[in-house]
Amino acid sequence: MPADPTSSNRLIQMASTIATSCKAGDFSDEEDQKIIIDAATQMVEAHFSEAEALDFKYRQEAIAKGIEFIELTPAELAANIEAVRATVWPQMEEKIGKVLMDKIRAGAPDPPQ
Repeated sequence: MPADPTSSNRLIQMASTIATSCKAGDFSDEEDQKIIIDAATQMVEAHFSEAEALDFKYRQEAIAKGIEFIELTPAELAANIEAVRATVWPQMEEKIGKVLMDKIRAGAPDPPQ
């Protein structure tokens, strides 16, 4: 996978385009759709893993330079998670389709209590 965020963004855009094509019926064979959606899912999963690694790297660099990070309380984190899921996830579903969003929803952890 590419090491820079710009390349990662291109990968996520490609996955979105692939999934949208499948959703639009550009690939009529169900087996082809499954192969393409699985590939797009793998691209999305790789993007999230890479983003997590980059986040950790840049956070460590910032801490080394004296920047302080404020951790959210479980209640604050839960409120943010719920807000993103209520507002952003429906927009994502329009872009990448229900199949991929269902996989994201299934893999998403419950907000902290």
